[in-house]
Amino acid sequence: MKVRLAKTEDLDKIMRIIGETVKEMNENDNFQWDETYPNREVFINDIKEGTLYAVVNDEDEVLGIGVANFESFEEYDNLEWKSGKDDYVIHRLAVDNAYRSSGAAAFLIENMEKEIIKKGKCFMKTDTNSKNIKAQRFFEKMGYKFVGEIKVPRLKDTFFCYEKRLCN
Repeated sequence: MKVRLAKTEDLDKIMRIIGETVKEMNENDNFQWDETYPNREVFINDIKEGTLYAVVNDEDEVLGIGVANFESFEEYDNLEWKSGKDDYVIHRLAVDNAYRSSGAAAFLIENMEKEIIKKGKCFMKTDTNSKNIKAQRFFEKMGYKFVGEIKVPRLKDTFFCYEKRLCN
């Protein structure tokens, strides 16, 4: 496996992964994502901005994706972060069903963290739906610490927020 920035030609595979992920999330009563978000235009923008990372196999097939940018909910301001407003936030993390439990997500996150350190930042943040137990366990396993819970007005469920110090 290796990690690289996603390309426009990856979009069909990315959207298939997202479709699978939305279906599974919805089956688990998690409606954070749906048929309208995240959509192709969101990923096109991520690719243009150079913030969409892809974990790929030796044949360069996309196994999973994740975004690292500076976007966060306004409600983040209500929590006591060790990190600052200008630290990266992980978004839109998804792995092909066939590669779940393969280590692809952990490999992706570890490599994204290395890139963030190269960019001079020492913290990563993220959030996940309070009903997404798998994501909560994953981030905790990856060394992310629970910071607090937020309620985003336009979304039904609350979100758990995490951060990780990447350097000393």
